Amino acid sequence: MMNIRAYLGMTAWLPALAIAVSGHLAVAHAQNQATIDSMREARTAINHAWDVYHRAALSGTLQSPALQVSIEKDLRTARAVLAEAEAEAADGAPVGRTPEWLDRIRVITDRIVTQSQWTKQ
Repeated sequence: MMNIRAYLGMTAWLPALAIAVSGHLAVAHAQNQATIDSMREARTAINHAWDVYHRAALSGTLQSPALQVSIEKDLRTARAVLAEAEAEAADGAPVGRTPEWLDRIRVITDRIVTQSQWTKQ
Protein backbone atom coordinates (compact mmCIF):
# COMPACT_ATOMS: atom_id res chain seq x y z
CA MET A 1 0.00 0.00 0.00
CA MET A 2 1.23 3.48 -0.83
CA ASN A 3 1.55 6.14 1.83
CA ILE A 4 0.54 9.75 1.25
CA ARG A 5 4.11 11.07 0.96
CA ALA A 6 4.95 8.64 -1.83
CA TYR A 7 1.70 9.53 -3.62
CA LEU A 8 2.35 13.26 -3.36
CA GLY A 9 5.91 12.78 -4.57
CA MET A 10 4.67 10.94 -7.65
CA THR A 11 2.09 13.56 -8.49
CA ALA A 12 4.24 16.64 -7.92
CA TRP A 13 5.02 16.91 -11.63
CA LEU A 14 1.36 16.77 -12.74
CA PRO A 15 0.65 20.54 -12.61
CA ALA A 16 3.69 21.26 -14.79
CA LEU A 17 2.60 18.58 -17.24
CA ALA A 18 -0.94 19.96 -17.31
CA ILE A 19 0.35 23.46 -18.10
CA ALA A 20 2.62 22.15 -20.86
CA VAL A 21 -0.13 20.05 -22.42
CA SER A 22 -2.70 22.84 -22.22
CA GLY A 23 -0.25 25.19 -23.94
CA HIS A 24 0.23 22.74 -26.80
CA LEU A 25 -3.50 22.16 -27.02
CA ALA A 26 -4.14 25.91 -27.18
CA VAL A 27 -1.67 26.26 -30.04
CA ALA A 28 -3.15 23.24 -31.83
CA HIS A 29 -6.66 24.64 -31.34
CA ALA A 30 -5.63 28.03 -32.74
CA GLN A 31 -4.01 26.34 -35.75
CA ASN A 32 -7.05 24.13 -36.28
CA GLN A 33 -9.35 27.14 -36.01
CA ALA A 34 -7.26 29.01 -38.60
CA THR A 35 -7.48 26.00 -40.91
CA ILE A 36 -11.22 25.69 -40.37
CA ASP A 37 -11.69 29.40 -41.07
CA SER A 38 -9.60 29.12 -44.25
CA MET A 39 -11.61 26.13 -45.44
CA ARG A 40 -14.86 27.99 -44.75
CA GLU A 41 -13.56 31.02 -46.66
CA ALA A 42 -12.56 28.83 -49.62
CA ARG A 43 -15.92 27.03 -49.64
CA THR A 44 -17.73 30.40 -49.57
CA ALA A 45 -15.62 31.66 -52.49
CA ILE A 46 -16.43 28.53 -54.51
CA ASN A 47 -20.14 28.83 -53.76
CA HIS A 48 -20.12 32.51 -54.73
CA ALA A 49 -18.33 31.75 -58.01
CA TRP A 50 -20.82 29.00 -58.75
CA ASP A 51 -23.77 31.35 -58.03
CA VAL A 52 -22.40 34.03 -60.38
CA TYR A 53 -21.70 31.46 -63.09
CA HIS A 54 -25.08 29.77 -62.64
CA ARG A 55 -26.99 33.06 -62.94
CA ALA A 56 -25.12 33.90 -66.14
CA ALA A 57 -25.68 30.42 -67.57
CA LEU A 58 -29.40 30.47 -66.78
CA SER A 59 -29.87 33.92 -68.26
CA GLY A 60 -28.03 32.87 -71.42
CA THR A 61 -25.51 35.69 -71.24
CA LEU A 62 -22.30 33.64 -71.18
CA GLN A 63 -20.00 34.65 -74.00
CA SER A 64 -19.67 31.20 -75.59
CA PRO A 65 -20.15 27.46 -75.03
CA ALA A 66 -16.37 27.09 -74.88
CA LEU A 67 -16.26 29.59 -72.02
CA GLN A 68 -18.97 27.65 -70.23
CA VAL A 69 -16.93 24.45 -70.50
CA SER A 70 -13.86 26.29 -69.23
CA ILE A 71 -15.73 27.72 -66.24
CA GLU A 72 -17.20 24.33 -65.36
CA LYS A 73 -13.72 22.81 -65.50
CA ASP A 74 -12.44 25.56 -63.19
CA LEU A 75 -15.29 24.91 -60.76
CA ARG A 76 -14.41 21.21 -60.66
CA THR A 77 -10.75 22.09 -60.13
CA ALA A 78 -11.56 24.49 -57.27
CA ARG A 79 -13.73 21.87 -55.58
CA ALA A 80 -11.01 19.24 -56.03
CA VAL A 81 -8.39 21.56 -54.52
CA LEU A 82 -10.68 22.20 -51.54
CA ALA A 83 -11.33 18.48 -51.07
CA GLU A 84 -7.60 17.79 -51.18
CA ALA A 85 -6.91 20.57 -48.69
CA GLU A 86 -9.59 19.24 -46.34
CA ALA A 87 -8.16 15.72 -46.60
CA GLU A 88 -4.65 16.94 -45.85
CA ALA A 89 -5.88 19.04 -42.94
CA ALA A 90 -7.69 16.01 -41.53
CA ASP A 91 -4.44 14.03 -41.85
CA GLY A 92 -2.60 16.72 -39.90
CA ALA A 93 -0.81 18.51 -42.74
CA PRO A 94 1.29 21.50 -41.74
CA VAL A 95 -0.81 24.60 -41.19
CA GLY A 96 1.52 26.59 -43.44
CA ARG A 97 0.16 24.76 -46.50
CA THR A 98 -3.36 26.15 -46.00
CA PRO A 99 -2.60 29.54 -47.59
CA GLU A 100 -1.32 27.76 -50.73
CA TRP A 101 -4.66 26.00 -51.19
CA LEU A 102 -6.61 29.12 -50.34
CA ASP A 103 -4.60 31.20 -52.81
CA ARG A 104 -5.16 28.66 -55.59
CA ILE A 105 -8.89 28.62 -54.90
CA ARG A 106 -9.04 32.44 -54.82
CA VAL A 107 -7.32 32.68 -58.20
CA ILE A 108 -9.67 30.12 -59.73
CA THR A 109 -12.84 31.61 -58.24
CA ASP A 110 -11.85 35.16 -59.20
CA ARG A 111 -11.32 33.96 -62.76
CA ILE A 112 -14.72 32.22 -62.75
CA VAL A 113 -16.51 35.35 -61.53
CA THR A 114 -14.74 37.56 -64.08
CA GLN A 115 -15.40 35.20 -66.99
CA SER A 116 -19.02 34.71 -65.96
CA GLN A 117 -19.54 38.43 -66.34
CA TRP A 118 -18.30 38.46 -69.94
CA THR A 119 -21.38 38.81 -72.11
CA LYS A 120 -22.17 37.87 -75.67
CA GLN A 121 -21.09 40.38 -78.27
